[in-house]
Amino acid sequence: MKYYIVEHDGIVNQIIDITGKPNKYGEPKYFESMADARKWILKHTYKGMTHSYEVKEYKEWLNV
Repeated sequence: MKYYIVEHDGIVNQIIDITGKPNKYGEPKYFESMADARKWILKHTYKGMTHSYEVKEYKEWLNV
């Protein structure tokens, strides 16, 4: 099963695209496992962040 990441900043929810940056209209960057997606989040998380990340399953993307 594939996963993708959504960035929540309080106003806009954007997917993380294939370049690794938040992009509302871009193609999602897919991760092969939940662990891979969580590693990406840990790498891009820091103290005092004004946004948060959420991991979603690929099938959810198709239903949007």
